[in-house]
Amino acid sequence: KHLLCLLIFIPICDRGETLVSICANLTFLAVNEKNVNDGEEEETEYDSSCQQRLSHTILSDLALALIDGTVFEIVQGLLEIQHLTEKNLYNQRLKLHAEHRALKQDLIRKHKEAQQACKTHNMSVLKAAQQKEVESLENRIKEEQRMMDEKIVIELDQKVIDQQSTLEKAGVSGFYITTNPQELTLQMNLLELIRKLQQKESLMNKGFS
Repeated sequence: KHLLCLLIFIPICDRGETLVSICANLTFLAVNEKNVNDGEEEETEYDSSCQQRLSHTILSDLALALIDGTVFEIVQGLLEIQHLTEKNLYNQRLKLHAEHRALKQDLIRKHKEAQQACKTHNMSVLKAAQQKEVESLENRIKEEQRMMDEKIVIELDQKVIDQQSTLEKAGVSGFYITTNPQELTLQMNLLELIRKLQQKESLMNKGFS
């Protein structure tokens, strides 16, 4: 499973947020998530491991990185880049499908015209040749679609690496280049905590306004 949509929309943090408040809220959210998971009938070793990795040290380091709101701006920028990439790849795939559809329609038209002009005693030979053309086109389309899908996966994987590298350089604890499934899930959990923190603070700010 790719880390597609690794980034979650996170508005800019309130610049007046204190380190103590951020750390306290992150700890509360992490503990709350662990309690929810502990209450499930089937907690997997995969989930349990991720919860154990959300240590107080990681949460404290994350709080330090969030204190001035810069990380929120960085994440927002990465998210916008990701959306542009996804849109571009989606449009490329749509264009390829349109080209394939046009090729099929053109071949069908040519085959009908050839059959209309063909003498009866030659029809079986013509249809056999046309069937080979259809199979050849289908194989070509299948291969081009496979290549397009591979290209999409490679580009999205590269975006994940770019995101991990950028967040690591920004000093966000838990982020570095990795393809380890447990580490990827930990990174997603950290971003989920950031999202929940921002949602919590937004609700509090609305309550005071």
